[in-house]
Amino acid sequence: MAAFDSRWKDRMSDFTWNVLSSPLSIGIYIAAAMLIAAFVSATTGVPPYILVAVAVVLVLFIDPPERMEKLRKQRRR
Repeated sequence: MAAFDSRWKDRMSDFTWNVLSSPLSIGIYIAAAMLIAAFVSATTGVPPYILVAVAVVLVLFIDPPERMEKLRKQRRR
């Protein structure tokens, strides 16, 4: 029974890493950045269109899927 639990956790972990490091996941990161920008805009009073633009540019510049793939490779060693 313990082997079944371990395999299930490994598959779920692999699925999560694949989703987070997929090139198509950039949309998830942009959506999260836009949501954070909206909340920050509400608390600071800075216009949301400025913060959203900055957040999207930062996400594209940082490239989270590539960083997640590097982190995944480091963890597998």
